[in-house]
Parts: sequence; C-alpha cells; structure tokens
Amino acid sequence: MADLNNKVAIVTGGARGIGAAITRELANNGVRVVINYNTSQGPSEKLVQEINDSGGEALAVKGDVSNVEDASQIVESAVNTFGQLDILVNNAGITRDSTFKKLSEEDWSEVINVNLNSVYNTVSKSLPHLLESESGRIINISSIIGQQGGFGQTNYAAAKAG
Repeated sequence: MADLNNKVAIVTGGARGIGAAITRELANNGVRVVINYNTSQGPSEKLVQEINDSGGEALAVKGDVSNVEDASQIVESAVNTFGQLDILVNNAGITRDSTFKKLSEEDWSEVINVNLNSVYNTVSKSLPHLLESESGRIINISSIIGQQGGFGQTNYAAAKAG
C-alpha cells in the first residue's frame, strides 16, 4: 500500500455508512481527513472526536456538494486548515426511490444533483490542488445499481451510472 501518512483527504458524505468507514480507514493510515456533511452534523462531530482522540487529525465541514459554492468552500476549508489536498473521495449520495410513473421532477433533479453533478462541483474545485500534489487522487463511489438498475431507482441508477 502507498504511504498515506500526512496526506489530506476530503470525504464527501463522510460521516455515516460507507463514508464513515472510508474516513476511518484513511485516518487509520495517517491521512488528515475532512469529513463533509450536509445534514449529519452530530455523526460528523462524533467521528471527528473519535479520530482526534485516537491521534489522527480530522475536521468536519458542512456543505451541500450539489452547490458549486459550497463545494468550493469545502475544498478551501481543507486547504486552509491542512495546507494541501491530496485525495478527493466523492461518496455523498441520496435516494428518492419511486417508480418512474410516480417520480417527480424535483426528486429526479435532487438525486442527479447530489449523486452526479456534485462530482463535477468537487472535482473542478479540487483539481488545482490535486495537481499540485505529487500523488493527487480522485475516487468516485458508484453502485451496482448504476450497472444493472433497480426497481423504483431510475434517478439513482442514472446518477450512479454517470
């Protein structure tokens, strides 16, 4: 495994589920982690405390990655706090399951914006910093649903396939 000690990572949706597991694993390997959340303030702060108490370095930053200004603020918080950015993990995702017949335009757009457009927002704001790093990495988390679909998950499948 590559030496990750003192690298800096942003994990979008990094406070719960797969995102929290990714965050913990990065921190356990010496990565200073920025945990992005939009609605999970409590779990984010708890995870930051857990990482910091175990000798790591973590910071929670609120922001909606479907909003380009918020994405910029998340990246700038990481760079201003830790001085660099080496890894971007695009993990944030939501579901608004419904059969296509009942799927609202609002639910379609919200899932596409969070699960797909956010990747553009975060990468476009992170790229200059990642290029400065000698080992910049972008990791985009997808889903098997993006390959095979799932009943009632048209918007989610489209976003994850993208």
